[in-house]
Amino acid sequence: MSSQDSAKDRTAIVIRSLVRLLSTILLSFLGLAFVLMLFIIVLQKLRSFRDWARQFNKRTLNPAILSFAGHPLHPYAVVHHKGRRSGQTYATPVNVRPTPEGFIIPLYYGSNVDWCRNELAETIQPHHYLAIAFATT
Repeated sequence: MSSQDSAKDRTAIVIRSLVRLLSTILLSFLGLAFVLMLFIIVLQKLRSFRDWARQFNKRTLNPAILSFAGHPLHPYAVVHHKGRRSGQTYATPVNVRPTPEGFIIPLYYGSNVDWCRNELAETIQPHHYLAIAFATT
């Protein structure tokens, strides 16, 4: 009986050690994730980082998203707008959310983005920039 008790004690010690190890790893991971989240929040508050991210998205991600934006199964639509100074026509992918009255376009970078400024400069009607071209097929 003593050999069975010592085997159970050893098993309990091994289990406790594994639980401690796993909890330490989990807490370390959660702490690192929290610090990383705080770092990202601070970076997003810095205007220069936000502007860099906006330019990166504009030059790199937007051309890729334009290839499938406007299709019914994707949350992206295309806003066609004319440049304020150049007069050139642009197509910009935007994330849209349907509502009973139409669509809402979240302004992740604020209203100082090119497409929004172009649309607001073109017309006085603030709802005009919600006009979006969707593919019907």
